[in-house]
Amino acid sequence: MVSLGRFVAAVLVLQLSPAPLLAQARSQALRIRVLAGEGSVNNVSTRGFTIPVIEVRDDNDLPVEGADVVFEVPAEGPGGKFAGGQSSYKTRTNVQGQAAATGFEPGTQTGSFRFRVTARMGDRTAIAAINQVNSADTFVPEPETKKSRAWLKWVIIGGLAGGAAIGAVLATRGGGDSSGSPRPVLVPGTVGVGGPR
Repeated sequence: MVSLGRFVAAVLVLQLSPAPLLAQARSQALRIRVLAGEGSVNNVSTRGFTIPVIEVRDDNDLPVEGADVVFEVPAEGPGGKFAGGQSSYKTRTNVQGQAAATGFEPGTQTGSFRFRVTARMGDRTAIAAINQVNSADTFVPEPETKKSRAWLKWVIIGGLAGGAAIGAVLATRGGGDSSGSPRPVLVPGTVGVGGPR
């Protein structure tokens, strides 16, 4: 039988704790961020492909080291296999919270397929999908992204800056020439960059 004094002392300890016990027991959710492989086209003719890479993060957007990660592909149809002909690969996240589906090789059947990625750390779980395509085409364009178009922006900016510099030099030369010779005129407009026509 618990004495009244011990009961009151226990209640006071619980109320004066710096963090409630229930809040300490609550776990944080996990999130999976796909770093490489989403939308990739695997060339089954040349065996060119992209290995999926993911990153596991917690609620505070911090990397989760040591999380168990499973990459799975369909056992039938387009997709591929991991080492030993397996349709799944198990690994753990590194100190940056990253894991890669090493040992994956696309199969020979063409078509779309999806990796299912599961990350677990204790009682926390996250699931993600990585979509890819197996293609027999000899030319496989990379998916267009903001990064792949970034160079175009810099080419245009460089061209405009160069044109402005030339215009400034030409505008400061010649001063009061009365010979009537024509002066170059720069007309603002769009700059076109593209392949040969």
